Parts: sequence; C-alpha cells; structure tokens
Amino acid sequence: MLSFSEEYFRAEEREDFFVSETMKRYWACCMEIVNVIDGICKRHGITYYADWGTLLGAVRHKGFIPWDDDMDIAVKRPDYERLLKILQRELPEGYKLSTPFNSEEHRQFFSGVSNGTEMDLSKAHVEKFYGCPFVAVIDIFPLDYLPRDPKEEELVRSLFVIIWNAVQLIKDEAEPEEIERAVRDVEEYLNVKIDRNKQLRSQLWKLANQLAMSYHEEEGDYLVPWCSYINYGVKFDKHWYDEVSVLPFEEMQLPVPRDYEPVLEAMYGNWRVRVKGTQAHDYPCFKKQLEFLRRKVAELKEQERLLQG
Repeated sequence: MLSFSEEYFRAEEREDFFVSETMKRYWACCMEIVNVIDGICKRHGITYYADWGTLLGAVRHKGFIPWDDDMDIAVKRPDYERLLKILQRELPEGYKLSTPFNSEEHRQFFSGVSNGTEMDLSKAHVEKFYGCPFVAVIDIFPLDYLPRDPKEEELVRSLFVIIWNAVQLIKDEAEPEEIERAVRDVEEYLNVKIDRNKQLRSQLWKLANQLAMSYHEEEGDYLVPWCSYINYGVKFDKHWYDEVSVLPFEEMQLPVPRDYEPVLEAMYGNWRVRVKGTQAHDYPCFKKQLEFLRRKVAELKEQERLLQG
C-alpha cells in the first residue's frame, strides 16, 4: 500500500479551488488502484503511461489537477492486450477488471479496473482505501497504430465511425428503428453478425477494438486514442512514446512519455493555461454514491428516532 500522512487528507484550497477531505480520500483510493496496476506492470515488463488529465496533472501540478477527480493511464496496444489477460489472473481479491471482451455489460471502448462493484462500508474495505467507501475506476486506454497509407487510414477511420455512430444512438436512447438501421450498417460494412439477444453496446465496442488493433508498429507512424482521434483528430508521433520519464504525482511516482509536451499539445492545445470545470462527467464522479450514502444515513437516523420514540 501507499503511505499517506493524516495531514494529507485535510481539506485545502489548491489554486483557489476547494478540495474536500472526502475528495482527498478518493484521490488516495485512485492512487492505490494505480499502485496495484503498477506493481503488476513492473512484474511483467509492461510499460504504461499517465494519460489525459493524469498526465497533465503530473506535468503541471505534480499531482491531481485540483478540480479533477479521477486517474487515467494508457498502454500501447500489444502490451494492452497482454496486460488485460494478466490483470484477469493477478488482480487482488476485491478488484474488478471490465473490458469489452470480458463483460456484456461493459459500456466503453477502453477498459477499467475498479476496487469493487458497489460502495463498501466495511471496516476492512474502508481501512484498505484510506477511509474511502466509494467505487473508483481507473480507465486504461489502448494506444493503437494508425496505418501509414492515407487511403487505408481513411477506410479504417470510416469503419470506426460507423461503429461509433451506432453506439452513440444506443447511448442517446434513440428510436429502436434508428438503432436497428445503424446496427445493420455495421453488419454490412464490416461483414459481421451482431446478436440482437445480447447487449449491443459491448458487442459494438468489441468490434471497434478488433478493428483498431489491425495495424502494427511497423505499419504506421502515429499512435492514436481512437475515440479522441475520430472526434478531435488527436494523434501522436509514435516516437514521443519511445522512452519513459518518471514524474512525482501526489505521494507516488508515475511514468509519462519522455516527450510529454507535444503529447499534451496534441491533447489540449495550450495546456499551460488552467481551465476549471472541463471534466467529461459531473464533479465529483462519486456524486451519486455520496447522495445514496446520505439518504441511507438519513433513513437510519429516522429509524433510530422512531425506535426511541
């Protein structure tokens, strides 16, 4: 386990942004999950990199961006596939790996490791995760090689977009007829059959992963996080990831691409400018769990009042 002083968990203001004790404990929980993944990667010679807000936080803040609340890592596709198999075997009891390949309920292109499936108030769990009862998920993003030939790049991009569009319709709860048309497009253009009796979203993301892993290092000059590539054109010179640097991140050390500045520029543009409130989800990410916990506490207090009355 990582080591934190009690002082670390005190609420504080960072860059004029209030960080609560609850958030500090959630941060520590996230770092502990990454610490477990880090140990497994080191045992098997797998290189991973701090990614997105975690990378930006490591470079710019030496830890979490004050208004951020989760952690992301990235792995080149060959190591990514190997890591998923190893995590399936070696994650400690209580941890859960979710991928498009191992769960019909999985809802993302990428994978995730969590410290459980539901909020846990047991003494052992709370002590293990620094006083945090909430489920935390570390997103693991594959970095795929983009084909060098422009025509091939456009073809594989177009096929990925067809899958993406079908997923978005499902996510947005579009009309069943519209979803069916999009799924038929996927079947036609990728020459596959999709089982309507199973979860569509996980099947589609599985296909997207199979498409994305079609190319290897010698066939391309760029690495891409596919969903960001088709939406925002984000791609990285593969040589930016040739070597690893290590940077401090709160109470731990994290690996980052040696050439992290052009990576951040590709992700954010002018990454040195601090912009608050840019998360892709509600802050805090454990908001629903916290609200549920507060309701349960209120119910217990009411039951206790009635019993005493």
